[in-house]
Amino acid sequence: METREAAFTEPELRLWTKTVLIVFCLEAAGCVVMPPQNVSVYGSQLTWSPGSGDGEVLYTVEYQRHASKSWQQVPACVSTPHTSCDFSSAAAKAEHGCVALHVRAYDHGVSSAAVPACSSQGGRCSPEVTLTTAPGAIMVNLNKKHYLHDEYADGACYRISFGKEGAQLNVTVDTLSSETFSDLDEGRRYCAAVEFMLYGKPFGVPSCVRCELIPAQSTAKKTVIITSVVVGVIVLVVVPVIFYLLTFQRTKIKKLLKPYEIVNLLPDLPARSQYRDLLPPPARSPVMSSPAWFLQTLARADLLWVLTEDPEETPPCFSETDCFKHFMYIFGTC
Repeated sequence: METREAAFTEPELRLWTKTVLIVFCLEAAGCVVMPPQNVSVYGSQLTWSPGSGDGEVLYTVEYQRHASKSWQQVPACVSTPHTSCDFSSAAAKAEHGCVALHVRAYDHGVSSAAVPACSSQGGRCSPEVTLTTAPGAIMVNLNKKHYLHDEYADGACYRISFGKEGAQLNVTVDTLSSETFSDLDEGRRYCAAVEFMLYGKPFGVPSCVRCELIPAQSTAKKTVIITSVVVGVIVLVVVPVIFYLLTFQRTKIKKLLKPYEIVNLLPDLPARSQYRDLLPPPARSPVMSSPAWFLQTLARADLLWVLTEDPEETPPCFSETDCFKHFMYIFGTC
């Protein structure tokens, strides 16, 4: 009796192998399909990147209207091998043309986790977000003049999700405008994502997560701060003291700044007509022509010159004859 060995072609062997792998994955409940990455919205176009290199992975896009609990498939993007989708047909049925979106990957009937879409540009259905950093703080800049706020007033707001990079954004703040987060660690990166909230429920597509590094305080800024503090102290302390002194102690300040008076230790000299009383009467004798008498006369004249309050009262001598006549005039001999 002859026996034949079963022979399988290569396509059949590949099919059997995949079938066995799928069965094992389903039985072990550990088969995981890599989800798509970088799911972003640009206008009415949704794009993403493959989570794995397998070309047989298919994708399905689903949308959700505001205040709805169910997700519906976008008809043009069901089990598509492409990495983009035009969801304008779904947005046309929603309020203000805004819907929430997410994408799933499918591989041989196994689905990945749904990845929500985000917007990095902002627009009618997504907040426009920028981050501004400072030492120890970060500001999430938001535009208050949005059409939702104009139409719904305080019923529409922003919800900010904030946290450190690599961790969950577990800090949530509902606000109508920009928000500042302080007391942050310098040198660390912090992230934020923002979405519209309409009457307490998410609306449209949230912004993509943005991250920024918190800078350290520079030496120059510290110097500026110290200088500002010193100037502030001067303005608050020194200026009021100066104002008090100039207002209430003006008299004492004038006395302190007044120049000292020079005390005149010499008595007031008599008039020119009385100069001759300070000197003895002239002696009309031959002694007057002696050299000793002449020297005494010069000494007395010099003393009178010094004691005169106004030097101009005693004219200078231009010659010996004039000086002699002047001396004779003083002594009463002329």
